[in-house]
Amino acid sequence: MNSKSITFPPLTKEEEENWSQKMGKNYRSLGGLRKTSKKKIQVDIKVNQIGEIRIVETIAGPCELLREEISQKENPIEVLEELLVISGSIIIVIGNQEYELTEGQILIFDSRTPVNKIKVNKESHTISVHMPLNLVKSWIPRLYNNLEKKLLSQPNKSAKLLAAYIELINKFVQTSDRDSI
Repeated sequence: MNSKSITFPPLTKEEEENWSQKMGKNYRSLGGLRKTSKKKIQVDIKVNQIGEIRIVETIAGPCELLREEISQKENPIEVLEELLVISGSIIIVIGNQEYELTEGQILIFDSRTPVNKIKVNKESHTISVHMPLNLVKSWIPRLYNNLEKKLLSQPNKSAKLLAAYIELINKFVQTSDRDSI
């Protein structure tokens, strides 16, 4: 990031504390994301969990977030993320690759190569599943050894199946008895 750029925290202190509390102190933080404008981001974030897995549903208005350099201590758990766009349009830059996501698309990536930029072009509704990589490694070791960023688009059957799974798991955590999860 250009050192002359002026950036601002994406969330208020209260919103950031709420995020950290729900995600867990040793889990994925906002990791150095900063907004490029003083304008408040219109955002509604719901965080739920099943064991070590976090399900994050977000509705966000137009904004742009950039990553500043962070230390490893701020993001101690490596995470696999599956991001489903329910509606809207989002640009995500990871390394030198840019992904323009629209309704029905899923971006799969992990925190070992962090997101450099997120730009919400028009109000977007997303659901993301955050899974610690150590779970992936213990459940499916062959998959772990071959992880790479991947964009899935419908009508691809894999994309349809994964989108249905993400929506189902989100619905499940919102309607389940909180003590039984």
